[in-house]
Amino acid sequence: MRTRRLIVSAVILMAAAAGCSTSGGGSATASPAPRPPATIPSDPAQALTAAHAQLGRENLRFAYDAGGGPLGFAGVVNAQTGNWEITGKEYVVRRVGTDVYIRASGRTLASLMVPAPTADHLAAGGWVRTRLPNGHELMTVWNDDFPWNLAESASRGTGMHRTGSRSFSGTASLTNGKKVPLSVDLDGQGRFTKIRIGKDIMVFTFSDFGVPAGITAPPPGEVVVEDNPSFTASLGLV
Repeated sequence: MRTRRLIVSAVILMAAAAGCSTSGGGSATASPAPRPPATIPSDPAQALTAAHAQLGRENLRFAYDAGGGPLGFAGVVNAQTGNWEITGKEYVVRRVGTDVYIRASGRTLASLMVPAPTADHLAAGGWVRTRLPNGHELMTVWNDDFPWNLAESASRGTGMHRTGSRSFSGTASLTNGKKVPLSVDLDGQGRFTKIRIGKDIMVFTFSDFGVPAGITAPPPGEVVVEDNPSFTASLGLV
């Protein structure tokens, strides 16, 4: 378990270190018409570069599976606004602009270092609003480039070669120097759909391109405010 956590942390840090190198958010349609298959470059490096260039152009659903552990989450992002929402084990986090809204329950709620009235509000199904954590630009989930930065490992793989018409394999070099197997799948438009790091130690997926994603702040009556975002560390999001 300790080894798994170290590898997970190394990959997450690798994504954070990439900073804002991926494409910015462009406009997206709510229900895009089906498109004919794109021509995917035969060269693996060119195919992955082309996939990287498409990041941030469309609303989509994404997920992170940490080997079945408690760190995984699933979410949806609006490519135009950059607003997103993720659902993890006993929590929901919604980012709207520079505001963060959190709903928590169970052990996750119990672990949050918040005042008793705020904990009671959350226990009743309410939300707490706070600001982005200090140093968020050096993190992954709190980075302005999330969730597109989850694909950084695919863009930086070495020895990439084709294993199928839209599948590639190679090696990922983590920030701790460890090298692990890397596999990448694209869809018919040449977009990232699955990135697997190690033997299912970490799996990132992207799907439902163009899905409606009207992500807005919760109703004011359901929200209390905590100015200090340090309690967000208990969520395990970095």
